[in-house]
Formats: sequence, structure tokens, C-alpha cells
Amino acid sequence: MKKLYLILFVIFVTSCSVFDDDCIDGCTFKVYAYTRNNVPFDVYDYIEAPGGYEGLWGETLEFIALDPPGYKFVGWVGDSQRSYCYRVAPVVDPFNYRKTYIQGDIKNMAGCNLPNDENYITLKYVRTN
Repeated sequence: MKKLYLILFVIFVTSCSVFDDDCIDGCTFKVYAYTRNNVPFDVYDYIEAPGGYEGLWGETLEFIALDPPGYKFVGWVGDSQRSYCYRVAPVVDPFNYRKTYIQGDIKNMAGCNLPNDENYITLKYVRTN
């Protein structure tokens, strides 16, 4: 019986490897941005994303927050209400608080022991007028 379990396990692991040619979601990862604030604008309009919002495994994407009219960007936050499977702790540039990075890497595992092919970044704003 142990041999049967071992054979089934080996078949499962080799058929589901993320290192195969058909890796998770075509070997890409995506980044979604939002804010928990009630704001009258689309956050995507106030984020510079030089590499876009989708990348290949191994790439690092950079995002720079801008100030919308009447609001000030105050930081990137980890959303405690987001599922722990997709919650990403923000990696913020120590010299520019407006810049954050998301890396698509097998080592960037979700809390559910799966590679993060969906990453959510949360922006925080304060009203200035």
C-alpha cells in the first residue's frame, strides 16, 4: 500500500510542477491595486507602472504612487481583510515611500502554499481639502 501511495505522489508532483513549460497561468503573475478608502477616483489612474501590471516569473515589477487631486498618497499597506492566500506585504523603497516592488518568484509563496500568481497591493490616501 505504501508503494501505491508513493507512486501516486510521484505522479502528482511531476504532473503539477510549476517548473514545467505549462506553469501556472502561463508562467505569468498579475498585480491588482486598490484602496480601502472611499475615494472618487480610480487608483490605476494614479499609479505609474513602468513594467505594467503583469510579468513573467522571475521578474520584479515596480509601482510608483502619485497624488490625485484633493488627496495625498500616504503609503502602501498590507490589507488584513484580504485572504492570506493573496496578501502581499508591501516591499517599499527605503528612499522613496511612493515606490513599491512585487516579485514574481516561486519563493514568493502564498499562505496557501501556492505561488502567488495574483498579487494585491493596497494604497492609502488622505483627503487634503
